[in-house]
Amino acid sequence: MAAANEWVGGIIASTGDVVEEGAAFRPSVAVWLDVKNDQLLATELCRPEHAAAALAGALQKALERSEGRPAALRVAEEAWVDAVRAAAGGPVSIAVGPTPELGPLEENLAAFLAEGPQMPGYTAEGTIPPERVERLFRAARRFFQAQPWKVAAEEEVFAVDVPELGIEGGCLIVIGAQEEARGFTLFPDVDTYLAFVEAVSEEEGLPVGPFLHLGFEQEQDLGPTMRAELQRYGWKAAAPGAVPALLALDEDGLTRELEELDHVLATALAEAVVDLVEKHPELPEEADETSSHDGLPEVRLQLPHPEIDSLDEVIVYGFLEEEEAQGRDLELAESVAVHALDFKEASEADPVAWSPAEVEEFLLVYVPKKVSYSEEELLLLPRVFGRFLRFLGESFEVMDEKRIRRLLDHVDELLGRFRLAIGDPSRWAPAKRLAMLAHQRGVDLTDREAMAGLVNEMNAQQLPSVRLAPKVGRNDPCPCGSGKKHKKCCGA
Repeated sequence: MAAANEWVGGIIASTGDVVEEGAAFRPSVAVWLDVKNDQLLATELCRPEHAAAALAGALQKALERSEGRPAALRVAEEAWVDAVRAAAGGPVSIAVGPTPELGPLEENLAAFLAEGPQMPGYTAEGTIPPERVERLFRAARRFFQAQPWKVAAEEEVFAVDVPELGIEGGCLIVIGAQEEARGFTLFPDVDTYLAFVEAVSEEEGLPVGPFLHLGFEQEQDLGPTMRAELQRYGWKAAAPGAVPALLALDEDGLTRELEELDHVLATALAEAVVDLVEKHPELPEEADETSSHDGLPEVRLQLPHPEIDSLDEVIVYGFLEEEEAQGRDLELAESVAVHALDFKEASEADPVAWSPAEVEEFLLVYVPKKVSYSEEELLLLPRVFGRFLRFLGESFEVMDEKRIRRLLDHVDELLGRFRLAIGDPSRWAPAKRLAMLAHQRGVDLTDREAMAGLVNEMNAQQLPSVRLAPKVGRNDPCPCGSGKKHKKCCGA
């Protein structure tokens, strides 16, 4: 017999597999049930190996939503008890035993997991006026034709305010740069967006909500109800093979019934995004635009989101955490990371993925030209840069171990040429030449008057360059340490 106010938790497996990057796995769902009231309290999707953590996460959700605490908890597996006890956060009786109360849930939840999120009908069984759907289709067609994904990359997170609908500080991302799917997704707040990003980065392959998503589908991929409504009302696709489709997920990552306000919000957002990219064909670093259309709530879009760090900041902070854990020089690590990201930004390239050619250009062209360090710091730079490359590859999973190893080997191969390049004043940009000369003369770089005098002196007298390293003769030993003569090694 169940105890008074007892909650029962368990894991329900689906009957279908999810395939991600060629590997199949069968997702599960953690559930908690209030036995006395026969009420489903919370759910959380998970991989089977994450069952204990998911059960704990679902319990935390249930506790947050419930007005009272349970007198007792029951689960079927001893292995789950520690995680559940930690999530409970207070004294509670936890029993291990059969959980037959979860049986009635299994069929419906397993069927959902096997099928995946399904898009309900456009009119939600007649509760949404066809005219409202038609308005969404018109806005979606304008959105698709404007191709905002060519302007706004997916890492660009817009802050969204829709005061009339109670939305403040929402997060909107435009999807389509990878040409796999197109549309936009709205998250209600920063925490939900970051949870979604974490799930994607960990390749869980499972939806994280709540969110509202406008996408474009092939007509044959829509549900039968949606296809029937298309025929009945004559709504037009945004383009061949691009039928607008709205999807809403609740906080448990489960599809929820669409409401008229979802259509109103999605329509207003589609119009606002197009208004912004039409005004800014090349998206600026900062934007703040308000969009207003008849019959729709006013939408304010801001970029960047004031509560979200930029990708570059995330990269630098993450790298510094790793360097600090190893007791390394954080000032040099931060400087190397910032210079590497500046180099990538100048070439408008992906800041995370590197090629051997980019590594070579950074070490042999960019650093000698622009970076002013002490001789000791410059000689340490390739080693720090190598650790930065490994951090990027392992943290963002865009470079496999083989590719990372190839880049690090290339850094080693370039060491001799790098040492020659950093000591060759002919490679230095004017700003670096000035900084190096100021260092030699003992001039403080913050002393404006002294620096101005040094600039005038350089311009007037064509002062000789300052060589950081001694000139290497062709018959001298190569500075790369190979043991060969310079003319038969890096000087060949």
